[in-house]
Amino acid sequence: MITDLKKSFTKDSVGKIMEAEKYLISSAVFYPLYIQNRYYASAKNVTNVIFHPYGGDIDFIAAKKIDES
Repeated sequence: MITDLKKSFTKDSVGKIMEAEKYLISSAVFYPLYIQNRYYASAKNVTNVIFHPYGGDIDFIAAKKIDES
């Protein structure tokens, strides 16, 4: 399962990762001791916000608000 994800990452990959996580937890192979959640909101008129897929970091350095008038 993990080998297939490494070969090609698609929109369906997130579901496969969640499936793998459920398998590992149910098989008692791995159990996280700590989980950190972050929640962010965005708007249609804000651009150039960069979401990094690993580590959950977000860069607002180049973020801009577009005037929709």
